[in-house]
Order: sequence, then structure tokens, then C-alpha cells
Amino acid sequence: MNTAEFYGNSLKKIDGRDIIQFIHEEISTPLGLANLRFGLDGRDMHQFAYSYWLGADKMVVAGNDIAPNFEKMLNNKASFMSPSPAFNIVTDAASLAGFYEFLINQGMTYDGKKF
Repeated sequence: MNTAEFYGNSLKKIDGRDIIQFIHEEISTPLGLANLRFGLDGRDMHQFAYSYWLGADKMVVAGNDIAPNFEKMLNNKASFMSPSPAFNIVTDAASLAGFYEFLINQGMTYDGKKF
């Protein structure tokens, strides 16, 4: 179990909600960021940008060369559906900008309310 899975499992045990439901109810909806969602959330994966490998010819992580299969692994449905809080927020540019604005403003929403 990696750190992201640990946090996701801990959230489920403490709060009772999984990471997908938590993100939706506690972050996306209150901030008015309708397209800031976890995983595919019912959307067609082909509407999202394809991830490309532009790195070295060989990249060893945990004893495995990830370079040859990076694109295949990252652009499949299982990757999009993985409940990993480390990498699986899927959004559009407007919602991402709104989320970054919220972070930059130290928890203040676009209408001046403290979150």
C-alpha cells in the first residue's frame, strides 16, 4: 500500500466516505467547481487529453522500467478509475483555475467566503 492509498483508506475508516464522495461533497460542490471530479465519474475517457511519455528512453522506478509502457498504462480506463488521491483528479481548465485560485487565496472562495 502506498501513501496515497493509506490516506484514502484512512479517510474511509474515519469519515465513512470514500475519496470520490469526499472530494465531491467537501471540495467540488461547495466551491462551485462542477467539473473538478475524481476519476471518470461517468464521463467518457476519450474526451480527455492523452498523456504522452517525453522522458528518457529508460526510467526505472521500484525496479521497473516504466518508459516503454507509460502511455499504455496511464491512458487506460483502470488508471482513470483508480481511487488514488495522489493523481486522479480529472477536471477542465476552468475548474482547475478555480481550485488554484482557492489555494492561492488561502482558502477564500471566489465570493470572499472562508472555506
